[in-house]
Amino acid sequence: MYIIQVAGYKNSGKTTLMNYGVDYFSKRNYQVATIKHHGHGGEPNYAENTDSYQHFQNGANLSTVIGEDTLSIIGKNKMLSFKAMLALYQQIGINIVFIEGYKHLNYPKIVLLRNSEGEQLVESLSAVTYLFAKQPMEKNLLTIPFFTQYNALFRKIEEELAQFDYKNLPLD
Repeated sequence: MYIIQVAGYKNSGKTTLMNYGVDYFSKRNYQVATIKHHGHGGEPNYAENTDSYQHFQNGANLSTVIGEDTLSIIGKNKMLSFKAMLALYQQIGINIVFIEGYKHLNYPKIVLLRNSEGEQLVESLSAVTYLFAKQPMEKNLLTIPFFTQYNALFRKIEEELAQFDYKNLPLD
């Protein structure tokens, strides 16, 4: 399972890049998952008038709804830690996980740049593997591979999938 974090300042294109990545890899028959940190405070939005949400509100640590083609899980963070979520993804055969947020974790990262202010962000993060910007930057930061096209970036990631072993990375 390949794990790649997507980091960048607000409105830098993180969600757009992840959407392109999910599309790119799923069309090539990879099993793709995403994890997004809800960084706006409070809790994510749920369909509050559902049975599963009522189960969760009444004390269930995890509540799962399984439909014909989809499932939905609501859970308490303490019951399903980040490490447990990755282990679950590995167990069910996910090939690639895109993570948005959780910048402090030490997984390979794509940093999105809008302008030269991104240099500070790059220097503050660990495991920066790729840089991405819609426009070429005046100077490349460090010796990190730089991309301006989604497909070129995802082809490079695809080349590395076979050699990557998430079990060798710290999961906390």
